[in-house]
Amino acid sequence: MNSFVKSVVGVSFACLLLVVEPFTSFTQKAALSSSTRVTSACGGNANLSQRNVGDADIVATAVCTVGVLTNIRVKVYQSHVLNNPNTADPADPNVWRLIREIPVSCSSVNCASPQRFVQNISRTQYLRVILHLDTITTDGRAVSTDRPAAGLRLTQVGMDTWVYNDAGAAYPVVQSPRFSNLRAGAVPFPLVPYPACPGSPSCPPISTSTLRRRFRTDLISFYTNRSYPLPQSPFQAHHIKPLEWGGDWNAQINGVLLPDPNHRLFTNWWGRRGVSGSFNPVRF
Repeated sequence: MNSFVKSVVGVSFACLLLVVEPFTSFTQKAALSSSTRVTSACGGNANLSQRNVGDADIVATAVCTVGVLTNIRVKVYQSHVLNNPNTADPADPNVWRLIREIPVSCSSVNCASPQRFVQNISRTQYLRVILHLDTITTDGRAVSTDRPAAGLRLTQVGMDTWVYNDAGAAYPVVQSPRFSNLRAGAVPFPLVPYPACPGSPSCPPISTSTLRRRFRTDLISFYTNRSYPLPQSPFQAHHIKPLEWGGDWNAQINGVLLPDPNHRLFTNWWGRRGVSGSFNPVRF
């Protein structure tokens, strides 16, 4: 898969039931707390993709089948990669910094046609987009994903998140049967820590031909034992977290088999330590 083409994973607010796997699904339900009567049914998506290195493409859509949309906006957040955003609330200010709020201009009925925006990327970071809606319910009350109205239950937990390197290139999205248990089925981005290797006590042994052969052999055995199909030859045994960033030689934890072209996507993305355009995990 092209490294800059990503499955649509965005914000779905469903009373519309816009939920299909493997897409990530989210819900907005505005209902009287004393009953199940729905007074607003609105849905939408906020997605990240990439056509050009250095730019993040943001696409937003929204529509109401019950009630009226009055305001649509996309909030854009960034975080340095030394945080672990998977453990944080979607917009926790201790982790995520709001850098932009984009108003989306559409009719009061719907915004079904994709609205596109561009965010420049120039350093290693997580980028997150969250769609927010304001609606008028059938009984005339204003409801917002930011400020729920009294007597209404409203849930908004949707977002789309990518990680980028210093060149503004998105982490490659490459499918692998090794990770079919994950929602996206793609090779995951390795989380903290990122020790400076070699030199740190937590660094793995220096690469040798013996270690490389053992890593490949162990990984092929792991695939065979789990009945994972092997990639088309020629293929490489890839360290998900590179050795120079603290990745280890445990094939079952830190290994995936990739066809040569896909392996090059990852080696190019990580680059070499200290080289412009490479992965550079610093706080900001």
